Amino acid sequence: MRRNGREGGWALISVLWGLVIISLVAGMMLSSARVSYRQAAYDVEEAQRQAAADAATVRAVLGLLDARPDHRWRVDGVPQAWAFDGREMRVAIQDEGGKIDLNASGEAAIRQLLTVVGGSGDLADKILDWRDQKGDAHRLHGATAGDYAAAGFDYLPRGGQLQSVDELKLVLGVGPEVFERIRSALTVFSGRSKVNLATAPEAVLEAVGGQNAATAAQTIAARQLSAAADQSQGQAIVAGVVASGIPIDGWAFSIAIESPDGRHLSDRVIRLTPKSFVPFLLQDLGIGAQQW
Repeated sequence: MRRNGREGGWALISVLWGLVIISLVAGMMLSSARVSYRQAAYDVEEAQRQAAADAATVRAVLGLLDARPDHRWRVDGVPQAWAFDGREMRVAIQDEGGKIDLNASGEAAIRQLLTVVGGSGDLADKILDWRDQKGDAHRLHGATAGDYAAAGFDYLPRGGQLQSVDELKLVLGVGPEVFERIRSALTVFSGRSKVNLATAPEAVLEAVGGQNAATAAQTIAARQLSAAADQSQGQAIVAGVVASGIPIDGWAFSIAIESPDGRHLSDRVIRLTPKSFVPFLLQDLGIGAQQW
């Protein structure tokens, strides 16, 4: 009887251990299912966000090319309310020609921009050296390859055209705060040495147009009130909108997409083409372009 009791006890312990193991396996499966569900929900949300951003991009291009001038969307960064599949968005088109091109602009524009945002001439020299430096030649407050090595960086100044605005983060002395203050005023896509003040954002109006923050904001607000006479004078941009009959093939535009509460959804740059079957190209951070 004692032997039978011991055997019964071991059997009970085995059953209990089996239940524990089954519970652990079930718990792991449940946890895995939760993770998979969250991942699937995230993937669905990301796909919806991407679809909304793609739709907003196409709608923005249609707004650029609309044959009816009064239906065209502004190209000076003023947002346009739009909805897609129940998702409210604010879509802002910015002519890249209204920004300071890091590769094509002269030294003065870059120096003035840094002055406006509280930067220094030292930093302007370093940015310009990153673009222009050849060998050990550099500006007074610039930075050579040796300076980057001494600072512990494992890369050298490019000594050529920047591939993206984000590349400025690699420049010695360009911290996150300065970068965030100047990024909206800069581009690598226009290829123009001078900015288009008719589409320039506030920071550019202050840097190149010699305005202060208040007058720059007033200038942008006043664009919508531009006189109709501007149209007859051959102005390319009237009231922040591309005028009728102005060819804009090859122009680059950035498209910023936000939710109504200001949450960033997407940023992209497009370049218009003269081909009806490929109306625009998506620029890939200056490295290449994708057909749409």
